[in-house]
Amino acid sequence: MAFQDQAVGICARLHLTAVRKPILIGIVVVLGVVAASAVLALASPAAAGEVVAVISAQERSVVGEDASGAEAAAGEGETISAEREAEGGNEGDSRSGEASLGGAGSETMLCVHVDGEVAAPGVYYLPEGSRVVDAVEAAGGMTGDARSSGVNLAQGLTDGQQVLIPGPDDVPGAADSPAGGEGAAAGDERVNVNTATAAELETLDGIGEVTAAKIIAEREAHGPFASPEDLKRVSGIGDKKIEALRDRICL
Repeated sequence: MAFQDQAVGICARLHLTAVRKPILIGIVVVLGVVAASAVLALASPAAAGEVVAVISAQERSVVGEDASGAEAAAGEGETISAEREAEGGNEGDSRSGEASLGGAGSETMLCVHVDGEVAAPGVYYLPEGSRVVDAVEAAGGMTGDARSSGVNLAQGLTDGQQVLIPGPDDVPGAADSPAGGEGAAAGDERVNVNTATAAELETLDGIGEVTAAKIIAEREAHGPFASPEDLKRVSGIGDKKIEALRDRICL
């Protein structure tokens, strides 16, 4: 065979002709393997470089894809964060608006009855802190026959109060007052039972210190008197005493 002939030739050159053929063949095989290994070792750096280059390119591609993915994820995260902040701001504005509306709706209102010489007598609801002038304006203002000199337009209102604007034939001082108002009505020396002090009430016939104190306590507890007959709310005052006081008092 050709392989055996080559082995014999190699042995002849190495002066190994005395060695048996099987051994010579084994030696040749070993030398061939060693030679092949050497060739592969010489060729491996280039091959390895190519492999490394391929791997590096793949790694760069993967890294680039990862970086792009990370940037995209970061962008999505920022977008989501901005959307949440916007939603939170809108919700806060909405709640703020709702809170403002709630505050406006919870304002305390006063119910007052405006009567007499006004354009539109009736019951009106006014904000707490309103004055008689506000009640008169709510009722359309005074008529031409109103006696404005008998009304304290700057007086504060209380819930359930009646504001009576007098006419030409009415008793002056007709705007009801809460306790602590300014004294008695002037001009005809009548005493305003809704504003008079204890000393002023005691100037009335049949009204002593005890009854005067009861009148003041009653109007402070239950509001001003709407008519002379309303004085019967006070213990000790009946129809006869009211008739005796009618020409001496005003409301």
